[in-house]
Amino acid sequence: MRGRCACGWRGERTFPIDWQQVDSRDPDAYDISGPERDWEAHLDEVAARAVPLPEDLAGLLRQLHERLDELVDDHPLSVVKAAGELEAAVAFFGPLAARIVTRSKQLPLAHVAEVLGMTEQAAGSRLRHYKYMDR
Repeated sequence: MRGRCACGWRGERTFPIDWQQVDSRDPDAYDISGPERDWEAHLDEVAARAVPLPEDLAGLLRQLHERLDELVDDHPLSVVKAAGELEAAVAFFGPLAARIVTRSKQLPLAHVAEVLGMTEQAAGSRLRHYKYMDR
């Protein structure tokens, strides 16, 4: 076994499978902690290269998640209204930001993907999604 990621990364270390330890009735119970540790280290590396959110914005998003979580059971209509407000902000700022990014010749898709912490295919898809959202 070795770790792998949807981005195409494959772990360098291999971990042999001891087939005598694999329970045929429950193969998912087999210890895969080695490849998982490698994959988690890869995710940490990806996160370290990704563009950080400004701390004030990250804090606001955390507070928003916490507050919506508090409200959803007792005041679901408030959460639906808040979701509409968030969608309106995304519909305004998403296309604007995507157009700025795609117009920039200094930002090749490989770099955009790296700083967003995703594959080039996923980054291109996200940019197209936002770029054409308001059309």
